[in-house]
Formats: sequence, C-alpha cells, structure tokens
Amino acid sequence: MMSRKHAQTVPLREALEAFLNLPRFDRVKEAVRIDEAWRKIAGRTILKYTLRTEFENQILKVFLSSSVARNDLVMMQGDLLRKLNAQLKEDIVKEIQFF
Repeated sequence: MMSRKHAQTVPLREALEAFLNLPRFDRVKEAVRIDEAWRKIAGRTILKYTLRTEFENQILKVFLSSSVARNDLVMMQGDLLRKLNAQLKEDIVKEIQFF
C-alpha cells in the first residue's frame, strides 16, 4: 500500500473566496459593481431598454434596444455620470457612451 500525503482540507466557501480574490478577477468584480450601480440609478423604464453594459478604460458602454431612449439618455449624460459615481462613492467612470 502506498502512503498518501495528507492534504489540507479547506471549506469550499473559503476556497472560492480565495479564488475570486485573485487579482485577475478585479476587473470583473469592478464591472459587476458598476453594472449594479447603473441598475440602481437608471430606473425601471431605462432598464427595460438596456440590453447590456460593458466597462473598459473608465468608459461605461450602455447598449439599448430603443433609439428614443438612447437620445433621451444622451441629453442626461452628465447628470447620469454624476449619479453613477456618487452611487459608487468614487469617480471611477469618466464617460458613459450609449449604443
């Protein structure tokens, strides 16, 4: 019979937390945080038309299904940017683009 090395047992929760706290997941966590903030400030009506969001190079890209909603949001862009950064409690988003 071969001898086995005793492996250290770690609870699954701790293992997952350690894995998700690796630096490679920082951008993903940041994008999720920004998407959640967008959902809080946008409101129900705008969320109906929001297809997805992307965050890269300090720019939030919001993809919409309605050109009318897109035009309205462009007019409110500065206000939305201020509200978004206030919700995030830091000036992480420098620009919002609507597509």
